[in-house]
Amino acid sequence: MTENAAAWALARDILFKPSRGAERLREKDAFYASLRIYAVSVAAMVLFNWLKPEPYPLVSAMAQGIIEPGRGLVFWVKVHAFWGTVLSAVLTVFLGWFSSRFSSSKLRMAWLVPFSMGLALMPLLPILLYKMDVIGKGSFALWWLLLLAAMAPGVRRRPADSWRSIAAFVLSLNAIYIALFPFLALGALLHQRTAAWGWSYIGLDPFYFIVSIAMLFWTLGLGTYMLGSLERFSKPRAFMALALSILSQELFIASLHSLGLLPKEVLKAMMF
Repeated sequence: MTENAAAWALARDILFKPSRGAERLREKDAFYASLRIYAVSVAAMVLFNWLKPEPYPLVSAMAQGIIEPGRGLVFWVKVHAFWGTVLSAVLTVFLGWFSSRFSSSKLRMAWLVPFSMGLALMPLLPILLYKMDVIGKGSFALWWLLLLAAMAPGVRRRPADSWRSIAAFVLSLNAIYIALFPFLALGALLHQRTAAWGWSYIGLDPFYFIVSIAMLFWTLGLGTYMLGSLERFSKPRAFMALALSILSQELFIASLHSLGLLPKEVLKAMMF
């Protein structure tokens, strides 16, 4: 089987045979196949956002002050190929750490969930204090450094093979975007018509809103099932590990922006 054929076979198994897909993620070559899936998804994201009509997916009334002019091909390559890759790596680290905690902990879910949510929300306090000018940028950055240092022992305890599998899992979930890409493109083509009808949900194009909700639930459902199979722990624990990792990633993104490391226009582009 060629490398490209292996990548498409992995994507097919992940989307339609997740148990088999989880088993394949343990194979050594799965990481390289998942990289190809990720590369295709990034190319699709870049082309979609470059070619779509503005202000899609926002309705015109919501676009003012959000849509920045001059968002060309280079801009979207920077957003998805660079920042998207950085944040995928961040999600991989959080997911590996939370998965280790949930798989090894003997605490019941009734205690483990609030404890883990408390850990995930720890970055929220310095964000609020920084926004209120109670602490400075240096103290804010130091908080994150201490938090990441506290995670380091758990990160080091995971074997290299398991990290490869977790990274392959994160990258291969982009197969969902590839599967829904035709519907996103159709929504962009129909945008002028739906905008004329005056339909919108929280300022978003209705077609885009529906596809986005489908993508969210598909990602959480499929991700939970596959992560539980991959890490060999219960599905409720897998769901919490995945959800808390995504929450931690979002707080990390907010922190990068607050520290001036993530440009405002890139943050907006990631949101819309």
